[in-house]
Amino acid sequence: MKSQRFLCLLFALFLVLPTVLMISFPVADFSPIENRMLSSFPTFSLEGITDGSYFAGLGKFYADRFPFRKNLLQIKSTCELLSGKRQNGNVFFGRDFYQIKRLENCDREMLAQNKQASEAIAVHLLAWDKPVVTLYAPRAIDVLTTKLPKGYPKEAADAPWEILTPSPLTVILAEKASRGEAVWYRTDHHWTTLGAYYAYEFLGESLGYTPLPKNSFREEIAKEDFLGTSASASLFPIKKTDRIIRYRFEGDEDFTVTDLSTGEELQGFYRDEKLNSADPYASFLGGNFSHLRVTKSGTENRPLLLVIKDSYANCLVPFLARHFDIELLDTRYVRGASYEMLNEIAERKEYAGTLLLWNAETLCSDAGLLPFIA
Repeated sequence: MKSQRFLCLLFALFLVLPTVLMISFPVADFSPIENRMLSSFPTFSLEGITDGSYFAGLGKFYADRFPFRKNLLQIKSTCELLSGKRQNGNVFFGRDFYQIKRLENCDREMLAQNKQASEAIAVHLLAWDKPVVTLYAPRAIDVLTTKLPKGYPKEAADAPWEILTPSPLTVILAEKASRGEAVWYRTDHHWTTLGAYYAYEFLGESLGYTPLPKNSFREEIAKEDFLGTSASASLFPIKKTDRIIRYRFEGDEDFTVTDLSTGEELQGFYRDEKLNSADPYASFLGGNFSHLRVTKSGTENRPLLLVIKDSYANCLVPFLARHFDIELLDTRYVRGASYEMLNEIAERKEYAGTLLLWNAETLCSDAGLLPFIA
């Protein structure tokens, strides 16, 4: 009888202790190590009880706020590596310390709708008889093929390209990576500034500019110890940090970046205060904004490039700004996205063309393009 009571008390302790610890040591709403917001406590409702959403939300809340969660995740990741497994948190531990995110689930319906919307935008803007270039940017797993673990079956990873048209840029970047060029971060899902430079070179003929040679830029190391989103997701104990490098040029501080949703103006392309934040990649342009305008101080009537994009364009903008003023629309954040908004930009006399640039993974999951479906 005493042993049964002890077991009951022990069981009750295991049930109650995590809740007591969560109350005593509350966790912040944002997890820097995972670069995401943690689940909040669900709002109680009868409907939530009946359809199960309340209890599902409760489960996510406890899973995200469990005491010593970060330490437990790191222990799990370490055990995965020691057991010979080369994946954790949908991230592969590849050759040369590369941590390569894989796409677990491709929402094919969402992807097809986004492709339809991007094609509708392109057709609409062609009425102005200016270049309209669509670039479905590759992912790390498409470019870093020589860094993948042995025997990795790429069929699931290739699923988006059954719907999207791959760009020749993917082959260019993959060849550069195979020769040891750092076109992709080891620990993040973005291309590096060098990778963005090769994209700038690739887009020149289509957008009507002559790319400037690499030696016309000065490399500046902005951060030596960058750990990005892939490292945050995997929590692998073995890692090699990245460098964030900027390609500077004389007069790049004379550009004004205006947030058109707030009217705030900042000089230059870079925000040093972001380098020590949870998202150092946000040092390019300050992060993601719904509608930005980039202009060069002291000039008038420069050709205007419309860029409809996700975050992959952020480190590409300083290159394009050598040739254009730029209007940037991020379809993940812009409110009231419409053809009227595009018309207002395309009808300006300076309008010179449009670049449509999204990473393939964005198009598998984000609904920001749906208002443009014809």
